[in-house]
Amino acid sequence: MTRFIDGLDAAGLTRVIKLAEAKRNDKLSEARQALIERTRAEAEQLGLSMDDLFPSRQATRTTPTGRQRKTAEPKYRNPETGETWAGRGRSPAWLEGKNREDYLINKAQPELPEAAE
Repeated sequence: MTRFIDGLDAAGLTRVIKLAEAKRNDKLSEARQALIERTRAEAEQLGLSMDDLFPSRQATRTTPTGRQRKTAEPKYRNPETGETWAGRGRSPAWLEGKNREDYLINKAQPELPEAAE
């Protein structure tokens, strides 16, 4: 076997690898199908369905595993195009190398009650 492989050029080795991978995939597919058939047969003998053995993910998951991020309010605005950026992730090209404070969106400040004189 080694002598055969040593005698192949790069193109020949590539063909052998592709053939071997195809054969491996066929064997794996056959093994999977056989496992499914055996599992079905054993489950049937015990009066179980495949749903009993493998409940759907939606049925078993009651709460989401990851927390959802809220949509962030935009903090910066491009005065030329009106494009906004919330400050999350990579900064947009129009903001690269510039002072971010110059592009801050001015939020209305709550008015303070006037001091009685």
